[in-house]
Amino acid sequence: MSEKLPIDERYPGPLVVEGKLADAERLKRESNYLRGTIAEDLQEGLTGGFNGDNFLLIRFHGMCQQDDRDIRAERAEQKLEPRHAMMLRCRLPGGVMTPEQWLGIDKFAAESTLYGSILITNRQTFQFHGILKPNLKPAHQLLNHLGLDALATANDVNRNYF
Repeated sequence: MSEKLPIDERYPGPLVVEGKLADAERLKRESNYLRGTIAEDLQEGLTGGFNGDNFLLIRFHGMCQQDDRDIRAERAEQKLEPRHAMMLRCRLPGGVMTPEQWLGIDKFAAESTLYGSILITNRQTFQFHGILKPNLKPAHQLLNHLGLDALATANDVNRNYF
């Protein structure tokens, strides 16, 4: 897309770089409301990661694809793909949660992540690290069950630092 988009002083609109939409803006426009083909990638058992645009789209859902640095070279030597796992960051306004919510996320981390732990962040929230693809949907379902979510916790979202 090379057309000039309207600019408004209050809202500058999508970021345009040299007549093209920035990648995050292109993804928003072309991804069927941030769905992309994430559901299909979740069903794909051949790889532990996400393909193409889905690698970036999952960030809009609070996830980031990572790989295990400690075994990266060994797996490359064996001609294997990296051991992909996801990080999922929770949206936790004010950093407040109930004891029941804490116990629920602690149990999930212990039973369903590679590392069995929760990372507390300086963004007043927590992150699960080491979630394999088959456990992503249960992770989001757990957050929903606990009255939490991961919306707007990664990618091009406004973050306030005080």
